[in-house]
Amino acid sequence: MSILIISDSKSDRDLISAILSVNYPVYSAKSAISGIELAHQLIPETIVIDVHNDDFDGFSILQSIKQRQDTKAIPVILLSEECAVIANTVKGLKLGAFDCLANPIDDALLSIKVDAAIHARRQELELLHSKEQAKERHPDILVVDDAAEMVMLLERTLTDAGYKVKTASSGNQAIALAQDLQPQLILMDVLMPGLNGFDSCRRLKNNPSTEAIPVVFVTSEDISSAEEEGFSAGGVDYITKPINVPLLIARIKIHMQLKMYQDSLESVVKQRTKALRQSLEKLSNSNQIKDDFLTIINHELRTPLNGAQGALYLLQHSDQIPSEEKELLATADRSLSDLCNLVENILILTEAFAGTLKLENHTFSLSKLITRIQEEGEKSAQSKSLSFSSNIDIAENDCFLADSAQLSRILWHLVDNAIKFSHHGNISITARLSEHPHHDELLNFSFTITDEGIGICPEKLELIFKLFQQLESNSTRRFGGLGVGLPFCRALLSLMNGEINVSSEEDHGTTVSIDLPLRKCTENSSSVLQPQDKLDTSNKVILIVEDNPVNQLVERKFCEKYGLNVITAANGEEAIVALDNNSIDIILMDCQMPIMDGFEATKIIRQSREEIRKTPIIAVTANSTTLDRTLCEEAGMDDYTPKPIDFDELTLKLNYWLTKHPHQ
Repeated sequence: MSILIISDSKSDRDLISAILSVNYPVYSAKSAISGIELAHQLIPETIVIDVHNDDFDGFSILQSIKQRQDTKAIPVILLSEECAVIANTVKGLKLGAFDCLANPIDDALLSIKVDAAIHARRQELELLHSKEQAKERHPDILVVDDAAEMVMLLERTLTDAGYKVKTASSGNQAIALAQDLQPQLILMDVLMPGLNGFDSCRRLKNNPSTEAIPVVFVTSEDISSAEEEGFSAGGVDYITKPINVPLLIARIKIHMQLKMYQDSLESVVKQRTKALRQSLEKLSNSNQIKDDFLTIINHELRTPLNGAQGALYLLQHSDQIPSEEKELLATADRSLSDLCNLVENILILTEAFAGTLKLENHTFSLSKLITRIQEEGEKSAQSKSLSFSSNIDIAENDCFLADSAQLSRILWHLVDNAIKFSHHGNISITARLSEHPHHDELLNFSFTITDEGIGICPEKLELIFKLFQQLESNSTRRFGGLGVGLPFCRALLSLMNGEINVSSEEDHGTTVSIDLPLRKCTENSSSVLQPQDKLDTSNKVILIVEDNPVNQLVERKFCEKYGLNVITAANGEEAIVALDNNSIDIILMDCQMPIMDGFEATKIIRQSREEIRKTPIIAVTANSTTLDRTLCEEAGMDDYTPKPIDFDELTLKLNYWLTKHPHQ
């Protein structure tokens, strides 16, 4: 447990050592060579590197540390001159730094940052250790079948394939073993005496400790007659008897991989959220809180999520995927979508609390938005055997001006919450419009949702609007969630001049209502291109500028499927060369890239010759704050889509810009 300081300034080394030696052993190096050697010898918990040195470059030391296997996981905090701290923070984060602080040094802030870095490192090591322990304790597969010969066959087959196997001969035994052993996958016979496979699966899915375990049914029944009930019960696949061993092994491999990806992503989110929560407590009075939070969310989660979600999107829209496998892809896509929505909600909430969030008002149909919420709510309620009713008093062909994306997020969260905290009964929604009492150009939109779920005692109602709060610790374990949903709704509604009210009775359900003024407008809807509109793109060329190989691959595959001819570039300089040598119709531009970033490249393009400077440029980036969008506009970009990419939205944008600005 030690700290390493690398700086050619003796005064800086002495000052930092004095600040940090109160809690940690501190070592220092005044040259690049001695610093790198000490890092390999000591393996410190955190390294502090001065960026500005007379004899060496701090970024080069950072790269060297991050390239070696034994030191790449060590958090590195950079020190930069105050005038260059923003640019050096961006550069440092790209190279793997944990954070960047301004010099002259703020004693308290340095201590807080080092504590946070060490805590994150220890959490990472604990997670790796717990994963190794779990791997040794938990079986890979639980086989459930009342026929002893089938159990023996499956156990022998799966053991020979390298899996650890446990067995159960009844549904009740399977439920008990699943809770205790937490297998990675369950093979469940359908026809068993007592509790059959479908009912056993339903009980597993209603238990928070086992609901995430995938269940594959093994049955001799006609699959077409049983699959609807099986999927409704929560199963993810079917295997028919007699067993086709190669097919069985292939299906199990797919489900084990999907489970591993989902567990890995959820672990990352939980780990990052825990670290962020502790950082929030320590940095509550610091202006650094927003920047740290948004940086971690953007750089640590958005980029890998974009690659995973993009690949799944392309697979789902491939004609070569068997229909039975599309259900698996849809399951994985839903899990990734949940994670993406969680990340997006936290990001928006942070901006709202920091006062930097700006609403993006545009025309939309409220009736269509409500219909989508209603349809998704009915599906979700049906999956939990809940009834769902609605009373919608909104005329079709309506048109309003507001931020429909944020409004949709608010409404869906309220519906999802009602379903999440209900185990029986009915979910009902009511939506209506009424005249605004003070302004003729406005209508008052009222939305109410009522459930018959667990309810809330009156004295705890105010707690649900506090950030990162759940009513009880056991409630958090039972129902999950980070405690950001209702604070998110209230913060957004406040920006929209709306309000939210909650009434509830414990064990009898909850009613949530919102009231929001909406501005009426008119629009010629026939002029709006839809994602399915087909353009003639046979002679169109798109330039994709992206340094991340995974994201470049996903974007290239999508654009080829769209029908465009694709040219790629890994940075802004390569993009300029490509434009000089090719006729380009449209550009997808990442913002943060080595050598030359997207902002600088766009500025150069806008100052180039006539046929180049008018080329439409769509920013595609993991940085999605209001400030980032403003920077894109100021650089000269025409449009913007955040990562993870919504490919239906990107299709709309491509349709629009290729139609509005055809290349001459």
